[in-house]
Amino acid sequence: MQFILQKEPAPDIDVMIVKQELDKQRLVHSYTEVPLRELGGYLDKIKDTSQATIKEAVPVGTLEFVARYLEKIHGVRHMNPIEIPECLRLDNILKREYSITGRKDIPESGYYFLKYVSRLKQFSYTGELGHIFDDGTILEDGLYQLSEAVDIESEFRVFVHRDGIVNVVNYNGKPYIFPDKMLLLEMVMRYSLDPDRPASYTMDVAVIKDRGTALLEIHPWTSVGLYGYLFGAELPYCYRDGIDYYINKNNPMKPWHHA
Repeated sequence: MQFILQKEPAPDIDVMIVKQELDKQRLVHSYTEVPLRELGGYLDKIKDTSQATIKEAVPVGTLEFVARYLEKIHGVRHMNPIEIPECLRLDNILKREYSITGRKDIPESGYYFLKYVSRLKQFSYTGELGHIFDDGTILEDGLYQLSEAVDIESEFRVFVHRDGIVNVVNYNGKPYIFPDKMLLLEMVMRYSLDPDRPASYTMDVAVIKDRGTALLEIHPWTSVGLYGYLFGAELPYCYRDGIDYYINKNNPMKPWHHA
């Protein structure tokens, strides 16, 4: 496989990890290093010489880096988030009030976690919603995750490759407060039955005080944040799976309210 790695003066730890693994597998993979500012020109140049190769390339870098590649080469204008897929919106997995709602249905008061979910990484807020409206913040039209703000004791990223958990890494809170292993396995098993799932993805889970383990969000394996974990030989294929998801599925969010 051909990879395009983002190259910047301050190297990204995830790109460095991928590069190290590609160097180990240099007989089967190759890569080119390109800064974000030069990506557009590089893609224009390579398109003229090897259209088939560039369509199969795997970009690794920031969301902006990956998004530029997807739009220029595959016409993908928006990378849609998965958040929590409908098959996992169950009481024993959510552990909190949770909905996907339109702008006009957001309450004007109350203490919530609010996140724009019509596109990736646009807006999020935790607190009293009245403060948003009092400050004159203009909320963009589209869909929002509206969920109960809870007391989180620890957060973990669960790395899943081809329906199997390959690692679980603490990234926030108390690292010794572990998630429920059996519930993690149940989440992966249930999601494995969804034909629209990415072949490789990450699950962010939290341990909520007095409630236990809950799913926060799922993200295709693209710009995921490896938190320094040195993966094995499957790592390049995880990034390939993430790009495949955005090219071939990339399903937009739909409104959803707890029955």
